[in-house]
Amino acid sequence: MQIIWYIKKTGFLGLRILTYLFISVLLISRGEQAYCQNNVRESVYIQLSSNDLIVGETLYFSGYVYSETTGKLSSLSSLLYIDLLDENSKSVARTQISLEDGHGSGKLYIPTEFETGNYHVVAYTRWMKNFGDLFHKRITIINPYKTYYPVSNNSKQPKIDFFAEGGHLVSDVKNKVIIRASDHVDNGKVIRGRVIDKSGNTIAQVETDSSGCFGFTFIPKRNESYQLLSESKSGFRFNDMPGTCDECARLLVEKKASNYIIDVKSNIKKDAQYELLICHKQDTIKRFLAGSNSETLIAKNDLPKGLITVHLILNDVEYCNRIFWNGNLDFGVSKGDVKSYTQLENVSTTVFVDKPANVSISVSKVYTSTNSEINIISYEELDAQLETPVTRILGNSPSDQVLDNLLICSKLQPTKPLPKTVTLLPEYRYGIVQGNLLNVEDDRPISNEVIGVSLLGINDNISFTQTDSMGRFILMYDYNIPHSLGSITTINEMAGSNKIVLENPFYDKYPQFTNTIIQLDSSKVHQIVKRSIANQVQNAYYLSDSTKNTQDKYEVLSGSRSYVLSNYTRFQTIRDTFIEIIPEVGVSKNEQKFDFRMRMEGVDFNDKQTAPTLLLLDGIFVSAKDILELSPYTVERIDVLNRRYYFGGIFFNGVISVHTFKKDASKNISNGEQVRFTETQNGSFFGFKVNQTLDRIPHYEYLLLWQPNVEHTGGELKINFTTSEVTGLFQIKVEGIDVNGVPVSKTKYFYVEPVKN
Repeated sequence: MQIIWYIKKTGFLGLRILTYLFISVLLISRGEQAYCQNNVRESVYIQLSSNDLIVGETLYFSGYVYSETTGKLSSLSSLLYIDLLDENSKSVARTQISLEDGHGSGKLYIPTEFETGNYHVVAYTRWMKNFGDLFHKRITIINPYKTYYPVSNNSKQPKIDFFAEGGHLVSDVKNKVIIRASDHVDNGKVIRGRVIDKSGNTIAQVETDSSGCFGFTFIPKRNESYQLLSESKSGFRFNDMPGTCDECARLLVEKKASNYIIDVKSNIKKDAQYELLICHKQDTIKRFLAGSNSETLIAKNDLPKGLITVHLILNDVEYCNRIFWNGNLDFGVSKGDVKSYTQLENVSTTVFVDKPANVSISVSKVYTSTNSEINIISYEELDAQLETPVTRILGNSPSDQVLDNLLICSKLQPTKPLPKTVTLLPEYRYGIVQGNLLNVEDDRPISNEVIGVSLLGINDNISFTQTDSMGRFILMYDYNIPHSLGSITTINEMAGSNKIVLENPFYDKYPQFTNTIIQLDSSKVHQIVKRSIANQVQNAYYLSDSTKNTQDKYEVLSGSRSYVLSNYTRFQTIRDTFIEIIPEVGVSKNEQKFDFRMRMEGVDFNDKQTAPTLLLLDGIFVSAKDILELSPYTVERIDVLNRRYYFGGIFFNGVISVHTFKKDASKNISNGEQVRFTETQNGSFFGFKVNQTLDRIPHYEYLLLWQPNVEHTGGELKINFTTSEVTGLFQIKVEGIDVNGVPVSKTKYFYVEPVKN
């Protein structure tokens, strides 16, 4: 039990350290402008083996937890929570994965009960819940065995929005305006028309691109109004543009050669002095003073790569802002020649990653448009910071102009205020069970009560603490030991006037995410049929990669004596068993009395401290009555420790631990609060090799390789895999974070062709 004592010591020490750290963060953030807070937070990115699955397949995922400030992998949290939600944001499957230095991986099987539709993968750490943060990614799951009835969109007219660069349409100065046409799920729509003034004069001819955007510049006149006149098969449509502002400021950002020109125009005060605040992520990079009608020149190389925001401030009030991208738009897609391989060929290739990095590797078939893919670079730099993600609209090879137009239409994620206190500590090395102990009648907090957690079938993983003045408690457990059921129990009162309210490690409620209509044309249906047949064949030949050890052995408590009942005469009752076999424990012969009296060793005669005896049945806290009512024929052995048993400042006068043959006798005992633990995964690898002369198993794998935790030393990364009998376009994807905290994302494509006879 030295391990458990160590947990308690480090747990409370960690609480003091984290409290100090959090106070420091609050002090730092209060000294910064609200526009660019420098917070200590964790962020998550999840790499998925596929964004498009059918039931019966397995979704593999690799999680990266990194510091929002430095971008480097975080070692603060040791558990990552994964929830799979349906279209109504209700959980349909969940798991948790163990993290080693900010990285972990796992998998979820997609059962045949799932309906065709949109699903959402969300991920977060316990620490992130303090800030309301999470990662989100939408995926599609198809069930070819159930009829799909898509919900049609009644709105056929595209949504039209107008965005003035820099926030306002300022009269009598040059402005840039983006017109965006989109459908009900924010996909871009192509429309044609013209912008006219109230006299019908044409200001600009309009034709939106595939992202739904069209940009133009003009000088709006004071007291003038403007409209978009668009043409369609159903006729003409008029949309009013926003009116001009006579007391506003705006800023334009224009790229020229190796510089950016930030143009400020204002009709508020001619002699006003504005402050230009330039931010990257949570950091303020530069500050400038700017006049009402001024231009500021900034070299591209003086700014970090990625998403930049310029805020225009006057008297501590933000008038407008402008988001732009500094750097190239290469999100890691290989532009080289696409090689071809044959079916069932062993392939050895390389992908260049210049710096040492922790990466995941996937090799899978491309069966939908790759424009729906996102990677860690685009997510971390774009989607994670914007209110409405743009990566899905951009695709893998966007132009500078398309991205800039979309950024003018975008808003930054609103800055969430830091909480004054944190209620959830991160799981650092150990899992946490947190809750409150209350009076069952009036919900009054119960303070200074000893409370503990025990796990079914696990004898040596128990933890105790005392509730604080508000009835709160934090207990630790080893999430690396397989278990599903535990018990939270007050030791001094096994049942009665107390109730235990546990904190849910998962979010109780999620936001309503955007869904899209799934279009199943004849080509798509043909792909699904082939894929479904291949999946059924693979499942028929599936071999489990692990076997459960059914010969679980209990650890004997250190210093205890173990009585294996098969070595003795079996008595008719457990009471008689203790009386006749176990001298360390006294028990009344009266069958109406349920009590044990431990004959202690190593306790001074003058020691008047009293404490209960710790009673365990198959690892779970129980009462004397629970043990004495057992049938002795169900009991395998009894362990007895007749010495003081310490958990930090909490101790017991000995331990009695009873083990049954089935190791589950305590699962139906109602003492305390039962808790069901989510399975903790610690990695899932997938890959296969084929000996064409001996292997007669069919191979219709769409996922050829999943290697979630690769420590790359830098340079050419070697990747080895075997193609299956599935032909078509495949992709190799390498994602992760390098030693400097910079996201790594590389994508490479190849074809698999039939073997020529």
